[in-house]
Amino acid sequence: MQKKWKILSVPQRIKVYSPAKINLYLNIIEQYRDGFHKIESIINRINLFDEITIEVTSGEDIYFSCNKKNLEKEDNLCVKVASLLKEKYNLKYGLNIYLKKNIPIGGGLGGGSSNAASVILGVNKILNLKLSFEELTKIGRQLGSDVNFFLAECPWAYVEGRGEKVKPLDISTRLHYLLVYPNIPISTADIYRKTKVGLTKFIDNVNILIHALKRQDYLLVEKTSYNALEKSAMAVCKKLRDIKISFRKGGFFCQLTGSGSTLFVLLRNYSHTIKKKINALAQKMREKGFLVFLAQTY
Repeated sequence: MQKKWKILSVPQRIKVYSPAKINLYLNIIEQYRDGFHKIESIINRINLFDEITIEVTSGEDIYFSCNKKNLEKEDNLCVKVASLLKEKYNLKYGLNIYLKKNIPIGGGLGGGSSNAASVILGVNKILNLKLSFEELTKIGRQLGSDVNFFLAECPWAYVEGRGEKVKPLDISTRLHYLLVYPNIPISTADIYRKTKVGLTKFIDNVNILIHALKRQDYLLVEKTSYNALEKSAMAVCKKLRDIKISFRKGGFFCQLTGSGSTLFVLLRNYSHTIKKKINALAQKMREKGFLVFLAQTY
C-alpha cells in the first residue's frame, strides 16, 4: 500500500551537517566476483562537517549547487539520492540542494557517502516520510559503501561486507586527531585495484582494538590499528609516505584513513614539549600547502 504524504506549505528548508569519518581499522577479506571487495572496518565519526541546505519547492525539478563548482554534476551523490527518493516514493515536490564542501575530496574521509546519507536523512525529516532504519539502509546500499554507516548516526561502528553491514559499537571513548591532506585526491577504484587481496587476515585484532578503545588503552589502539590500503595509496601518492615518515620520526603514530589520501595522527595527553613538537610538524605541513585539521570523535 502506497504511503500518503502530508501536504506541505512550500518552500520549506532544512540545514544538515554532514560529518566525516576515520577508519581506525580497514582490512580486505576477499574480492567478490563482481569486483567489489569484502571488508571489515572499525569506523569513527568525527566533527569535520560539510553543510547541506535542502529546500522543498512546489515544482518537481531538482537543482543542485555547491561552493566547489567542479562538483556540480548530475552524477553527484546528492543529486543521485534526491532523484532516487523522488522516484521511489513518488514525491510531488521539487528540491533545491546546496552543498558547502569542507571535507577534502578523495581524502578517504567519507565525504561523498556522508553527503548522500545526509540528503536521505534531511529529506526524510523535512517531508515527514517516517522511513524506518531498514528502509533507509536499503536505499543506502544502492549508493556507496559508507552510506549506511552515516545513516546509523553512531560515533563508532564495526562495518563488514561491502560496507553495507553496520554494527554500532558501545564505545564512549572520544579520540582526538590531527588530519593531514596533501591536496591530492586519490581514486578509490585505483587503490583497491593495486591492493593484493587475502594476504592478511587480522580477525582477532578487531576484537582487541574494540577492547582497547573501551579501556582507553591508546598504546594498544595504535598497535592494533591497521589499513590494508595504505601501502597501495603510498605507491600512488609519494607525498603520503613523506608525511608518515615525518611524524613517525617525531615519535607519533600516523596512519591512512579509508581509501583516500588523508593521514591521521592520534593525539593524547602529551606533555607541553611534545605538543610543541607536533605543532611544529603540523606547521611544516601547512607551509608545504597541505591541509591540516584538528578533529575529534563526534
